[in-house]
This record gives sequence, C-alpha cells and structure tokens, in this order.
Amino acid sequence: ERRALEEQARASGCAGRIRFAGFLEPEKIDSIYALADIFVLPSHETWGVVVLEALAAGLQVLISNRVGCHADVRDRARVFEFGNVDALASALTDACGKRVQPGVDRNLPIDWTFEELAERLCNWTRERIRE
Repeated sequence: ERRALEEQARASGCAGRIRFAGFLEPEKIDSIYALADIFVLPSHETWGVVVLEALAAGLQVLISNRVGCHADVRDRARVFEFGNVDALASALTDACGKRVQPGVDRNLPIDWTFEELAERLCNWTRERIRE
C-alpha cells in the first residue's frame, strides 16, 4: 500500500508532513516513537506487538477491532470498528485534541512499562497455546 499512500499524501498536499519510514531496525524504533504523539493501526494484525511498543512509549493509541490485542488493551487504547472511516476520523480528531504538549511527562503507570507489557504478551501467548 505504500506507493498508493505516498501518492495520496502528495495529492492531498500533506506529503511534507508525513514520513514513510518503512522497516526500521529495533534499536531505531524508540527514537521514532519519541517524535510522535499518536499511534494509529487502522488495519488488522494477528496480535500487534507494535501496539505494546507504542503504549510503552506513552503514545495515544488508536487501533481497529481487527488488531488481535484490542480486547487486551481496550483500557489503554481507543478501539474503533475496522473499515469505519467515520469512527477512525472521530478517534483521530479526539486524539489530536489531546496531544501531548512539549515537556509534559509521558510516564505510564508502572504496570504499563515495556517489561510488564512483554510479560502480559508472554502470558497471553501461553494461554492461547493451551486453548
């Protein structure tokens, strides 16, 4: 979808404000999250470890109900119906109104550190394997 999205960004006049980073080595991901205020995953994923990374980075997270972890993170992420453009637009509008201001502490409660999220992912995976 990258080419189509890049063309859409050019056609809408916002290409200069969008960065299509592509694949990033794990050691570079933190620096990208540090630049962001909002993480959006409108597609579908089997589970979505990237969602945990975004939460651990303190970002506002918007995900579709087709991301496998949506039920596990619904208390920390805004979940919208997959394919519902109006719901996504509403979630984005709300999130933009709640953007983190420079200098504001993004610290998450201790139970949402990366280590805790990784442990939750491991536990979730173990439970699914047993099913």
